[in-house]
Amino acid sequence: MKNKILTLLITYSFFIVENNNYYINKEKESKQTELQYKITTNRIDKSHIVSKQSNLLTNSKNSIYSMRTGGVDKKSLSLPPLYSKMKKNSILLISATNRKGSLSLVIATYYANILKERGIKVNLLSLEELPKDFTSTALYEQQGKSDAFNKLKTLIEQSQRMIWIVPEYNCSFPGVFKAFIDGLPLNNKKNILKGKKVAFVGVSRGLGGCRSGLDHLTIIGNYLDMQVLPKKIYLSGIKEINLEHIKKEFPHYLELIDRQVDNFLIWSES
Repeated sequence: MKNKILTLLITYSFFIVENNNYYINKEKESKQTELQYKITTNRIDKSHIVSKQSNLLTNSKNSIYSMRTGGVDKKSLSLPPLYSKMKKNSILLISATNRKGSLSLVIATYYANILKERGIKVNLLSLEELPKDFTSTALYEQQGKSDAFNKLKTLIEQSQRMIWIVPEYNCSFPGVFKAFIDGLPLNNKKNILKGKKVAFVGVSRGLGGCRSGLDHLTIIGNYLDMQVLPKKIYLSGIKEINLEHIKKEFPHYLELIDRQVDNFLIWSES
């Protein structure tokens, strides 16, 4: 009788332990499911993971704004540590059209000035510099044989970070830019665009802002194993090719450019 009672007590104890373990595991699974749901639906509080870089960028942006408006002596402006680190790495800006006096080049020049204010070394490549006969002297079996084209190719080879300013031509990006890309070494053995980080800017006189063109470029960038900044900006409805017109009629575009530059600098250093 005693043995039966002892056996029942031991069996009951094991049952309680197993039951507790079951509910503990269920509680853990429930918490994990709830956390995953919050992350998926973007309802999680991310304030505890905001990095110090945001404060550095905010302070730098305020200082740069004051400098532009005359509130700070440029000589006394010191770059925060984040920008000091980025200063070592240059950024290549590409104006993606060979049209003379283009709006894209105006925007690219504005980007160059903003980056220089942040202490970033900048190179500017305009497709105006392409040799006129490059489609017959630098593509396909002639690849690598054009000295003028090779100089532009070298700029891309030496740049790990790029910003492409792209106009809208016939609901896409310019064919000359596609021809330029096709002239680069992009095969499996040597793909000079692989792994490079790039941001896209769409420009247009109409309402599209080269949205469909940037979609096409994103597909090409992904195919070539580039890293494309998800946040693109579309500068549309710009009728005059000068910066003063943009400042007067589209001041919010300048704010968008500032934000994209800050996002790109953080993202491209990660």
